[in-house]
Amino acid sequence: MSYRVPGGADGRLRTAPDPILDAARRLADHPHDHGWRELYRLLALGLSRRSPSLTSLLSSARVLRPGSGAVHLVTLFGIALRSTANGLFAGMADRTDDETRLGLLEEAAASRRADILATMASRQNSFTGTRRFLTVQVLTAAVFDRRGPARFADLGTGLGLLPRQLNSPRLYHRFAPGLSWEGGTPPYRPIPLERRYGVDKGPMPGLDWVRRCYGASPYYDRLADELESVHTDPELGRVPVRWSEFDLTDTAALRRFVVRERINAVNLSYLLYQLTPADKEAILATLRSALAPPGFILVTEPRGELGLPGCEVLVRTEATGAEPLRVYRVSSGHYRGRAARLEGHRAFEELYPIHRAGVPHGPR
Repeated sequence: MSYRVPGGADGRLRTAPDPILDAARRLADHPHDHGWRELYRLLALGLSRRSPSLTSLLSSARVLRPGSGAVHLVTLFGIALRSTANGLFAGMADRTDDETRLGLLEEAAASRRADILATMASRQNSFTGTRRFLTVQVLTAAVFDRRGPARFADLGTGLGLLPRQLNSPRLYHRFAPGLSWEGGTPPYRPIPLERRYGVDKGPMPGLDWVRRCYGASPYYDRLADELESVHTDPELGRVPVRWSEFDLTDTAALRRFVVRERINAVNLSYLLYQLTPADKEAILATLRSALAPPGFILVTEPRGELGLPGCEVLVRTEATGAEPLRVYRVSSGHYRGRAARLEGHRAFEELYPIHRAGVPHGPR
């Protein structure tokens, strides 16, 4: 899995780095390990040695999913392996030497090739975090304060939890104190929601699939239990959400949806890193031109495409201009730890005060 590309002035071909191998190495070097890192390390080792079944499988996956970024393909491989060959997946963790474990991985890539590729071709990494709605609640409420109503669409919604969590003061007060917010915990403020939408490419995942997207570790077991408790919350089950199923990289379909429903607020949480740069820009350009005022776009992306801890939260409206404001950096993608203000926070608050006079602050 190496690529021949034009070279320098001498006109010779050069070998370009394999993006999938590079992605596996970066994920294997992540400072936090909650159940996937060792698999990524073994995958990188196998690809660097050109293990035939692994190399062939990942090459085929690139052909089947030309719109997926390399990091997304690597994470999908791990999820598909766990889903279709869980015994081998567990066995790899039980062995101590690389040669034995790499042999198991190569065996799985050969014997379960069709199942793994079918899963990778048809599914998404639908990891759903129960706490990622916190910054969405805070920033959307600030933008639409005295400017409502909001017609809000959660793009790449996965399990569809986030649009149902919005405007739940009980869940906000349960989870917001789990972050140390620079400047103090923002006060809970409701969003003047007129309609809520959840949008994703099918098949829409169920709880069982989302659990497979969680790592195999006690840490992820606790997160998955928390997810299930929130997902089955009777209050959330009564929240009206309109579901729409289409591929967001089909920008014509995206434009039709946004214009037809007069969407004026969208959230993209851990979505864009999964796509190619061209598809990312096409989606954002479509939203910038098609959204109704105030043209609110909220993007939460993992740092370093999952290669670094935490995530960053960016906001764009018609009032902020073409370039988004970098508002928060959260130290953990699972929204534990610290929410630090970034350089765009001051400009955002000048336009859309978060700590508005008369609204009590949370604990500092």
